[in-house]
Amino acid sequence: MKAAKSNDPSNRREFWDANPGLIWSNRDAPDDAFISAALRKGHFIQLVDIAVEFGVDRLERAWKAELSCGDLSAGTIERTENTLKILREANEQIDATSHSPAVGTA
Repeated sequence: MKAAKSNDPSNRREFWDANPGLIWSNRDAPDDAFISAALRKGHFIQLVDIAVEFGVDRLERAWKAELSCGDLSAGTIERTENTLKILREANEQIDATSHSPAVGTA
């Protein structure tokens, strides 16, 4: 989950088209707008997909920006914080596993 899959904007349009309903009024909105909408909606599976596509760090940076707005409900904050914690821990586990020796070698 660490690195984004691609920096090619055309690939990102396909990604957002596969995740409909985030920004219905402007399908040509920038990635940041889609990420913001996803964080505010807090749908776990969408956030997992975004973490795989863009990286957990990008999600966390965007979340800090959303929190600074001061208009989120306590439920939204709790739900999204829990999701980001799960994603961060999964990312750390993947990173730790990818740096360990293969089974049967040592």
